[in-house]
Amino acid sequence: MDRIFTDICIPTKNSFKTLPKLLKSILNQTDLNDVRVLIADNNSCDGTLELVKSYSFCKIVSYKDKNPEEGLNYLLNKNQENLKIIIGADDYISKNYIKRF
Repeated sequence: MDRIFTDICIPTKNSFKTLPKLLKSILNQTDLNDVRVLIADNNSCDGTLELVKSYSFCKIVSYKDKNPEEGLNYLLNKNQENLKIIIGADDYISKNYIKRF
């Protein structure tokens, strides 16, 4: 049986200014075992992709989505057996959110 993960799915588009708050809130979680952070980007041109690449726990799964919905659909269809948490790039998660999830 394959390992089941919790996928944090983040569609992005020029989120260089807002994404750090979310990524830091993910880093502050008490339990990141079996958690993957998956990014689908809508062709950002503001440094978002470079920012995401600087976080080793993030995986960019799509670079040039035509719109945010396409990126989100891609994220949801990737490894469908995994649990999914969908978070906007301009949001954050509270302490212990993943553990409670």
